[in-house]
Amino acid sequence: MKRVILALAMIVTLLGLIVPVSATNLPPFTPSPGVAATIVGSIPTGNLLVSTGPVFFSFGTIANPTKNQGYVIENVYKDNAGFLFFLFQINVTKGDIKTISTGDWDNSVKIDVQDTAAGGTLQPQGVDRNGFGTVGINFNPLVMPGQTSYAVILYTNSKSFIPGAIGLIDTGSNPSIPGFVADAVTTTPEPATLSLLGFGLVGLGTLRKKLRK
Repeated sequence: MKRVILALAMIVTLLGLIVPVSATNLPPFTPSPGVAATIVGSIPTGNLLVSTGPVFFSFGTIANPTKNQGYVIENVYKDNAGFLFFLFQINVTKGDIKTISTGDWDNSVKIDVQDTAAGGTLQPQGVDRNGFGTVGINFNPLVMPGQTSYAVILYTNSKSFIPGAIGLIDTGSNPSIPGFVADAVTTTPEPATLSLLGFGLVGLGTLRKKLRK
């Protein structure tokens, strides 16, 4: 009976090690990070690390390759705690844009969203995130010629960034423009996890002695 109890204890311990408890300092996030959180406010204070600058875009159909034109910008900032936030804004001079997509976000990165006028006139309908690493900033009504969108800020729990891509979508087209995304978040095991490891080793040693007897 004792062997059965010890074996069960070791199984529970091993399961705890397979899915370790992690500890990471996080900024305040919404209950569902990255999903339609629109909080009108001002751009927070942070150090500008890199900017795409206003990138000119021009795309469309085979019949009309310059159907959509304008400028998009992405800035990467670091706040006082060392966490990164990313700012996106678009100005349309021709055609219309319904979505700004930013790709290749690691699923370990948590995202919270804020928007602010910042010289723009059109507030996004919402921001969504799929399981393939793409974040979409959606507009309804669409961003039309002569309009500049609100600035959309993606707060993250990451402290480093890597190259990514910015996509612009009208009714199906999606040209890719170089941009940036937050890098994967690394975590440190909590003391509780290390304690489980210690108990597991003790259990293995005890079982080994029992088997010898």
